[in-house]
Amino acid sequence: MHTLHNRCSSLTFTDEGALVSLVNEATGRDYVTQPGVPWKLIYSDDHCLERAIIPEEQEAPQVAASSQEITFTYPRLRSRRGTLDIVLRFTVSLQGQDETWWRVNIENRAPVTVREVWFPWLRGIVSVGGDPAKDCLAWPAGCGQRVPHPLARLGRDCGFRGYNLEHHRLRAMYPGPLSMQWLDLYAADQGLYLASYDRSLQTTCLCVSKHFAECETLSLAMVKYPFVGQGEEWHSTPFSVAAHPGDWHWGASAYRAWATMWMQAPDPPRWVQHMPGWVCTIMKHQYGEINWAYAGIRQLYDEALSAGLDTLFLFGWYEGGHDNGYPTSYRPDPLMGGEAALRAALAEVRARGGHAILYTQGRLIDPATEYYTQVGRRLAIKTVWGQPYHESYTFWGEGTLLDTASHKQFAIACPGCPEWRSLLIAQGQQVRELGASGVLFDQIGGQYPYPCFDPGHPHARPSHAFGEPQRQNLQALRQVLKEADSGYAIVVECLTDALAGYVDVTHGAWPGFQAGPESMPELFRYTFPRHILTDRMTEREDLTEAGFAFLNGLRFNVEIDAARGSMARAPRLARFLRALTGLYRRYAPWLLEGTFVDGDGVSTDNPAVLVRANRGVDGLAIVQWNPTEQPQAAAVCAEGRAFEALDALPDGELCPAVGPLAPGALRVTVMR
Repeated sequence: MHTLHNRCSSLTFTDEGALVSLVNEATGRDYVTQPGVPWKLIYSDDHCLERAIIPEEQEAPQVAASSQEITFTYPRLRSRRGTLDIVLRFTVSLQGQDETWWRVNIENRAPVTVREVWFPWLRGIVSVGGDPAKDCLAWPAGCGQRVPHPLARLGRDCGFRGYNLEHHRLRAMYPGPLSMQWLDLYAADQGLYLASYDRSLQTTCLCVSKHFAECETLSLAMVKYPFVGQGEEWHSTPFSVAAHPGDWHWGASAYRAWATMWMQAPDPPRWVQHMPGWVCTIMKHQYGEINWAYAGIRQLYDEALSAGLDTLFLFGWYEGGHDNGYPTSYRPDPLMGGEAALRAALAEVRARGGHAILYTQGRLIDPATEYYTQVGRRLAIKTVWGQPYHESYTFWGEGTLLDTASHKQFAIACPGCPEWRSLLIAQGQQVRELGASGVLFDQIGGQYPYPCFDPGHPHARPSHAFGEPQRQNLQALRQVLKEADSGYAIVVECLTDALAGYVDVTHGAWPGFQAGPESMPELFRYTFPRHILTDRMTEREDLTEAGFAFLNGLRFNVEIDAARGSMARAPRLARFLRALTGLYRRYAPWLLEGTFVDGDGVSTDNPAVLVRANRGVDGLAIVQWNPTEQPQAAAVCAEGRAFEALDALPDGELCPAVGPLAPGALRVTVMR
């Protein structure tokens, strides 16, 4: 046996490389109930795209061990097709008093390609807290997802296309739809942290699986796609594993400490920093219906002001309509009033102290365009089969044909192609020259990071096609557009930690941006507390979404009637938003300029009332929300003394905080 231990963790391996014990030093709990070697490989050859190399089928590795580090070397690997001349070496070392770092190297001399490396693959876990029903998984989908009782949850679904139906997985890709490269399986007093400390932004899969053997167990894995060909070597960057005291906040702090050493920090214009939200409107639809002409922008702005919002978020302002004709459809539409009318409307909004942000698409190419025929197909990312990936985005009116039988298809641009970067810059410049205050590049903040198999594209590996090229694109956009106007806002949809710092606002998508039983926006907000994110409020009169957004420090994204209507169609919501935006502005030094700290330093005596806090230069602002249908008394305890407290009631009233919190109401208390 070989053991490493520090203040947080004690790990024991067998001579065969199996992890037999992972003990939390703070609680004494051993998380491993069934031993397992912590890796798996998937390779391809001339006849099959996926063949597995299973660690249990290998000869015993060579072992080199010290008190600080253990290295296991497998000089050759056995597959079900025979022995392969592949060397696998993995090392586990202590990293200070809290973390252990894991690395894996592949030397491939066989006539195959090693496509996937599962490592670390932590297996045999039943529970971290002792009761699986009380365990939760902090899963970095979107702004955050809390998966309760994962040992039971992962048994519900099983895709019939899976190779082995005994393995039920929760798996997703980074960068996007996963926003971060870490997860945490935790209970109230302890947890298990797994992270990839990889600056390359290569496509990475986080995978949580359920296994059935002597008993039900979980495994946690990081999966890389290095595509190691014959004669090549691959060396991973570190992975971090730690058994820790406390809940998921420990993991968030550890990941933040690594990320802030190199990720771009946000630096939004002042007007964006103080923006409580916007009203999102589709002016012209994909199928040609015009909801709003340019002359209607004045009405949209007037009605947004009634809700305390001074920013418009305008989709489909161009001739082709929303989600149609990309990327060559961004021409002002004569049927909507023409270019002069659009310029005049945007200028009026600015003259009145407001802002308008115009939509552009950042990754989709319409195959029905001449651009696709001449250029776009060459730029499109390709599947392993050599064909362009396609995604479908379809809008329809009151009929059935478009909805059921005529879905709109798009190809996806490979972001590393220089022509695409130039096109994005031109889109941003065009929108600025029209007089808008900012531009949205839809989807490029963290949409699916498809591997691209086009050998003519400028990426070294298929798995390197998305992350780093997208970062370079956003860096170039920021440099060019901010040089022309430092107050010009850059907005993207979808969230990725290493990309979000190059933009001013991230338009929320994926889990965590809407209220729900598994929604966990505090996961990203606590890890990266200075980024400006919006919610995804889509229901006209559902005040719950507004309360949820304010509690978690999300700016309001208001879409009335599927973004076709205006605030006049939602008077109750407008009144409530007017009160909430009033709180945002009154307590801007904490809520808009401060640092989101979740519940750090705050306690409450009523779990029915949800509590978050923001730290400013002068104290703490505590936000309480009563999402129930009954008044709730909830005392909070925090450092300092209460300086001021106000309630925002669902009927739009702002009043001093006295007594229980009304149903649906929010309270802000400033502690100094």
